[in-house]
Amino acid sequence: MENLKEVSTQDLRKELELRGFQTFSLWHLQDVTQNYNCDNIVAMGVLKDALSNDWVTEQIFEAIDQVATDIYNLDYKWNEIES
Repeated sequence: MENLKEVSTQDLRKELELRGFQTFSLWHLQDVTQNYNCDNIVAMGVLKDALSNDWVTEQIFEAIDQVATDIYNLDYKWNEIES
């Protein structure tokens, strides 16, 4: 296995995209440490807890639903099952 520390951030993002992950909105430790006095371990905890918060998850799924239906005019999969 290749040492991932030697792989560029851009190449790592490309690999994640190839595996089906969204990489346009990645958060970094600096997003916390630029505003708060803390070390990287605490900053990662802040990011993890903030981004896995139930309210944030609900908002993201609501935004996905709105964009999928209002902008892309997509149908919900469960509509196919009920038909």
